[in-house]
Parts: sequence; C-alpha cells; structure tokens
Amino acid sequence: MATVAGILLFLSALLVVACLLQPLAQRLHLPYGVLLAAFGIALAVAEHHGAFVAIGQPGPGVFRLGSDHILYVFLPPLLFQAGLDVDVRRMLDDVAPILLLAIVAVFLCTFVVGLSLWAVTSGVALVLCLLVGAVIATTDPVAVIDIFRDVGAPRRLSILVEGESLFN
Repeated sequence: MATVAGILLFLSALLVVACLLQPLAQRLHLPYGVLLAAFGIALAVAEHHGAFVAIGQPGPGVFRLGSDHILYVFLPPLLFQAGLDVDVRRMLDDVAPILLLAIVAVFLCTFVVGLSLWAVTSGVALVLCLLVGAVIATTDPVAVIDIFRDVGAPRRLSILVEGESLFN
C-alpha cells in the first residue's frame, strides 16, 4: 500500500505537470485536452511497465480507479465547473434546440451508430452495439469549445454545445 505522503507527492507532481502543459499547448497550437490526454496515456504506459517502482511506489497497479472514484470524486467538480461557465440566460433563450440536440439527436445517433456497428460485426449482441453508440453519441464539450474559440465560431454555437453536454 502506498503511503499518504507518496500519494500526495504524486498528485502534486501531476498538478504541476498539468499547469505546465497549458502554456505548452498554447505554444504548440494544440488543444490543452489533447496534451493532457497524451500525458495521461504516457503515464499509464509508464505505470504499467513499473516505472514508479524506482520512486518508492509498490509497483504496477497502485493507482486503480473504479467507477465509484469517477462517479463520486471526479464527476461532481467537472459538472460544477461546467455549470459555473454556462450563461443560463443565453441558454434559456435556446432551450428548444438544446433539448432537441440532447434528446432526439442523441437517440438518433445512438441507433445509427449501434445498428451500423451491429451490421458490420458478427456475433456481437445488438445491446452491446447500442451501448457503444450511446457512448459515442454524447459530445465532450471541452475539445469542441476550444476549437470553436480558436476558429472564431459564433457564441450561440458554443452555448448550444455546452447546453447539450450539460443535459446529457
């Protein structure tokens, strides 16, 4: 079992790296989320190969995240941050298209992707294909809104994507 001091040191190092990646993303003209994802993948590969044994951690598999961790630890701050950034009055002006995107478009995309996947795979249950379609159907607004800001897209488009994401 890792010590509390070791875990806090590791989390502090992750926070420092996350802060350093922001200016690097601006300099390289890449979305910040892309660099964070690349760093996370590199960190997972390094941890899988036992790279943290050298710094006093017990070895591969120390930082296991279950669905409970994601649901109770990571998701509430993300939703809170997204809620703080939303202009509620502008979102209420566009509530009909937001609900159309959040409900009808997600169901449509779920069925199109799920049925297409089911048609090209053999032996995979339709329920599993629809589940993959449901995962793919919802949008992640972080990268999309970053791209919208970079290309100068209209503010209403960003509000539609943010609202659709919050309703999902």
